[in-house]
Amino acid sequence: MEKVRYMISDAARILALEQHVLRYWEDELQLDIPRNEMGHRYYTDENIKELMRIKELRSQGYQLKAIRMYLKKERQIAKKEKENSAFPEDMDGFVTLTNAKELGLCPEPSGELEDVSQDGTRIKLEQFKILMSEIIAEAMRDNNELLTTHVEERILKEMNYLMQEHYQMEEDYYKKLDEAIRGSIRKKKQEKKKFFAKKRTP
Repeated sequence: MEKVRYMISDAARILALEQHVLRYWEDELQLDIPRNEMGHRYYTDENIKELMRIKELRSQGYQLKAIRMYLKKERQIAKKEKENSAFPEDMDGFVTLTNAKELGLCPEPSGELEDVSQDGTRIKLEQFKILMSEIIAEAMRDNNELLTTHVEERILKEMNYLMQEHYQMEEDYYKKLDEAIRGSIRKKKQEKKKFFAKKRTP
């Protein structure tokens, strides 16, 4: 099935943004926007979703530099998960186990169970253990997804804070530089005035 392609005008209308904003974001955030045979941009559903996420983050006050770092980290995580699809790794490098068997909670079938297959109580107990193992595995899986989202948001907030702090430091530096230059100019003017005042004095 062929993917839906949106021209830049369609994408701008869907996102309620100007076309120049989409071009600017593409450059600043290093977005992978495909081109057609004529070299014109077109947008897939994935691109639209990513741009909607960026728009949402911008509306929350995040700087483009912070968003770029966040997207870069997100792509790295997605790439890592794709490469290690059998055992996807979390951001901290721990392996995420997704079912009871991988977690070591599901007992392996053994001959012992077959020997006591007539014992209904034993079978029910084993079934209960397996069921509980699956419930625990599912709870851990859900908690892992929640934790990943929380960590991503925290990283983004931290990056945004660092960017704002950096801009503030730059602003303070240029203010001080401006004050120093103005002070130097004033001093030179005063020295010139004194010099000409001395010359005029007979």
